[in-house]
Amino acid sequence: MRPTTLIVGLIATTLATPTPSSSKILQMRSDLRRSDACTMPTPGSNCAGAVMKDVIVEFPTGVAKEQKDMMNGAVQNAGGKIIYDWSDFGFSAYVPDQVLALMKAHGSTFGMKVFDNACAEIPWCGEAPC
Repeated sequence: MRPTTLIVGLIATTLATPTPSSSKILQMRSDLRRSDACTMPTPGSNCAGAVMKDVIVEFPTGVAKEQKDMMNGAVQNAGGKIIYDWSDFGFSAYVPDQVLALMKAHGSTFGMKVFDNACAEIPWCGEAPC
């Protein structure tokens, strides 16, 4: 009988022990979402005032390195910014609108695809605000 009483007593003590407030956890989560690490970059504009577009560029399999270099150079020389460069896929970037139109026109001749990207990257916190 005594072991049962001891077990019941331990269970009661465990259930009565206060646990960390869930409001503190919610506050930490809210603070994390507002931190710089979870802030998405905005496309903005280049130094000439051209509106930037947030895009993902996909190269076809077997595309010549010169084609990739030309597209990367077009972005950088126009004041754009390459966010990620995947050697086996393509890149994500902020590209001035007018340059993007030229890239799409030329890229279509060799099978390059351009996709609008709502999020250039997903923050390390694992949540994108879009």
